[in-house]
Amino acid sequence: MTARPRFFRSQAALLTAVVLALALAEGEYILLGLTLVVVGLEIWRRRRRRRAVLNNRASYAIVIAAFVFMIVELSLLGGIPVLALSHFLVLVCLCLLLQEQRVRDQGQFFVLSLLLLVVASIVSADLLFPFVLALFLIVGLQALIRFHLLVERARTEQHNQTVGGRLLESGEKRRFSAAGVLAKTNLVMGLIAVILFVLSPRVGAGLLGRFDTRVYGDTSSGTGRTLTFERVGPIHLSEEQVMSVRVEDEFGRPLAPEAGEPYFRGAVFDQYCRRRRFWEWRMAAPNGFPPREVVCESLQGQGGGIPLVPGVDAEFESPVCRQKYWLQPGEHNLLYVIYPALEIRSPLFGEVRKRIRDQVLPMEFASATGIRYEVVSGSRRLPRVLRQLEKERESDASPAVFLPEPGLPREAEIRRLIDSIDEKAGTRGPLDDPDRRKRFVDGAIGYLNSPEFSYTLEPTTVQHGREPVGDFLLEERRGHCEYFASALVVMCQYRGIPARLATGYLGGDYNAVGGYYVVRQRYAHAWAEVYVPGEDWVLYDPTPAEGRSALGRRWSAGIYKYLDYLQFQWHNQVVAYDNNVRRALLANFTEWLRRPAGYRTTWHESILAFISEMIFWRAQMSFSDRLLYYAFTVTVLALVVMVAYLLVRVGRTVVLAARRRWTAARPAGPGPQAEFYVRFCRRLERFGLRRRPDQTPAEFAHELACQDARFAGATEVVRAYYDVAFGARSLSRERRERIESFLHELAGLDPAQLTGRAATG
Repeated sequence: MTARPRFFRSQAALLTAVVLALALAEGEYILLGLTLVVVGLEIWRRRRRRRAVLNNRASYAIVIAAFVFMIVELSLLGGIPVLALSHFLVLVCLCLLLQEQRVRDQGQFFVLSLLLLVVASIVSADLLFPFVLALFLIVGLQALIRFHLLVERARTEQHNQTVGGRLLESGEKRRFSAAGVLAKTNLVMGLIAVILFVLSPRVGAGLLGRFDTRVYGDTSSGTGRTLTFERVGPIHLSEEQVMSVRVEDEFGRPLAPEAGEPYFRGAVFDQYCRRRRFWEWRMAAPNGFPPREVVCESLQGQGGGIPLVPGVDAEFESPVCRQKYWLQPGEHNLLYVIYPALEIRSPLFGEVRKRIRDQVLPMEFASATGIRYEVVSGSRRLPRVLRQLEKERESDASPAVFLPEPGLPREAEIRRLIDSIDEKAGTRGPLDDPDRRKRFVDGAIGYLNSPEFSYTLEPTTVQHGREPVGDFLLEERRGHCEYFASALVVMCQYRGIPARLATGYLGGDYNAVGGYYVVRQRYAHAWAEVYVPGEDWVLYDPTPAEGRSALGRRWSAGIYKYLDYLQFQWHNQVVAYDNNVRRALLANFTEWLRRPAGYRTTWHESILAFISEMIFWRAQMSFSDRLLYYAFTVTVLALVVMVAYLLVRVGRTVVLAARRRWTAARPAGPGPQAEFYVRFCRRLERFGLRRRPDQTPAEFAHELACQDARFAGATEVVRAYYDVAFGARSLSRERRERIESFLHELAGLDPAQLTGRAATG
């Protein structure tokens, strides 16, 4: 088996792996499919022993077209530079695979694949990247070593052919083997990719222009910025992951679904209105102004906890519920929480915006890289929380009833239905009393959960242009969670009860290994919030139980839950690393590092103070802290020694390479150890004897010795010259004395006494 097929297998594996990582990061799989097609075509061609698919001219044409496309992608399509460059590099690598590769082409392929690995280390956010990196460190390093040996063997053969005439008599040939240097070089390249992956903030799929286009039919489940009843197609449950959430009690223990499915609250709407031809939910603006927002700032600086309810300290409230969110990149413009949220903590921001009326946390921009944050939620029954929520709400507006606008076409029929519910629940008259209000809401939910209503994700038969909620209540009686929640809110509002519609997610796939929920779009849900005096806004879910179970709980089982747990840890520990986290870590590390230096401000004073503290132990710190400082000092010293060693080795290698290049550029001639040969040649020139161009020094000396016995020592002089100049040998004392004696005799000869000349110039 030749080296070329082995290089092809290595090249195909490396290119496919890195293109897969780039495709997962970008969300586009065109180049991945093209790569698989090219690799399959090359496998078929090599087995059939056919000619290469592309010749040099075709390859050049494709590369030029790829370059033009890169320019168009950057200038006209608004592409991201690093990804546009990666597209161009992938196309160049595919052209190299489809043509007969020379040694130079193979080297170019490995260099381009390493550049693609560096790009993937910056943009990749998938758990697959560590495996791609491991493949490069194993397969790629081995292929690069073999490639280097192939190159060095070719150089050795060329060198031996160049100097073969001078080396044949010594019986030795130069051999080159720098595989170790290449291995170290490419190991450094792999380490550079690792360092870039660790130190570079994740770019994220959103910044790369990724848009999830997986639509299962006419409409897929999920949440949005608005809630509009214009969808007429069936709803299919989407498996797209939205976030991962770990829900804990006040003692840090995970809350399993047995304790109740958590409602992750996002958007809230309080007025049902008509916009053009469709009916939708929105936030009411009674005075023509949108709901007032306030900015909640951190009390502990960047990365500290941000109190969301003034006057309430989450650390001293009990019971509380803690949530740790990893929100995937996407179009989310809200932070999801369990209501009511008392505190939020994230290194990504030092302040958040909050709408006072509904306690929603909007974001100024959608998340492009994903967000990791923690929330502390309290109970509505905590007196302090209730008082502070009521106090804050009074500064904006007390809970009001926002009736549908315009009035519903079948409002009279809906009011008669509400009267029948009042009669059954015994709640006729004002509903200021909390118990009477809750009895009416329970009666309305009982009506919606009666056998007359059914839950379905199929499209309703409401005619186009009709008002959907009224028809659902009075005629259709089939629908999904949005219809049930909207119907309850509308009935409460017509009864004079403040109510609103909330959307978000209900539970998720619970992973018992890590104790967290994997929330997917299939768990998108809508429910109602009704204001009850003395209890704040109370959550009511009118969707029938079979409807909530229709979300399709999938419990992680077998190896899947362990893989999902690895993915969860990957997102939280690696992918969540961004500029803000990096700055926070550097700030904390700098503060920790300057602790032994005390008040010193300049860097040299800080270093001297640090060394002094390591020797004299003046600062007050625990033994474990001091041990950490010692470990850090030893690590820094080891790194300094390693860097110095590498610099010395690199400098030595550069000097030797420069010396070899300078030596090769000089005219060929004997070294200082062979100066006797120079004197020998000069004395022969006095006699008019010169070596012909077609003669070697050995042939010239042999001719001299044959023509005149007084030149018999010339052969020994030439052999000594060969040994010193090309054999790297040293002459013995006796041998050097014989040569000097011959040269002395040669200097005493009279040119007129020579009987003949072996060769004249």
